Amino acid sequence: MKRSERVDVLIRNNMIYATALGLIPIPWVDIVAVTAVQINMIKTICDEYDIDYNEAAAKTFVTALVGSTFAKLGASLIKSIPVVGTFVGGASMAVLSGASTYAVGKVFKKHFEDGGDLINFNADSWRKFYEDMFQEGKKEAEKVEENKSDYKDTFQKIEKLAQLKEKGIISNEEFQKKKDELLKNL
Repeated sequence: MKRSERVDVLIRNNMIYATALGLIPIPWVDIVAVTAVQINMIKTICDEYDIDYNEAAAKTFVTALVGSTFAKLGASLIKSIPVVGTFVGGASMAVLSGASTYAVGKVFKKHFEDGGDLINFNADSWRKFYEDMFQEGKKEAEKVEENKSDYKDTFQKIEKLAQLKEKGIISNEEFQKKKDELLKNL
């Protein structure tokens, strides 16, 4: 498989994972979890393109690109309304999380394929492309959300893997490898 195709699979897998994390019923926790997925995705994309990774820069760029976080915050905060809020906010947040992750991945893939790196990344010059990819990502994330019952077992396995990673039973690399294997089978 070509590098470009591997990165597309990586972006799709992280989009699916972020869509699931958007369903976390606790406001703010969902945003933190999705941001962590996006930052880790950038690291993995950097590895694919042999680009030096800098976590602080990645965090800054995610924040700058995802400037529409206010919409995500609204979906997240809606979850605090008992019963209805969890359902409505969760569904909205799931799609927004997946779309945003998809768009971030596509931006960095294109930037790196155009010869860029983290040092010369300018979020302002990529904002329009991000917005276009966000719209494309919403369609992809909506498909995931529509078929979430098909994904439920896989997401539960990923959650268990994440718990094992947090407890130090498995390494981050083992977690990523197994997560990618599970997502590839969807």
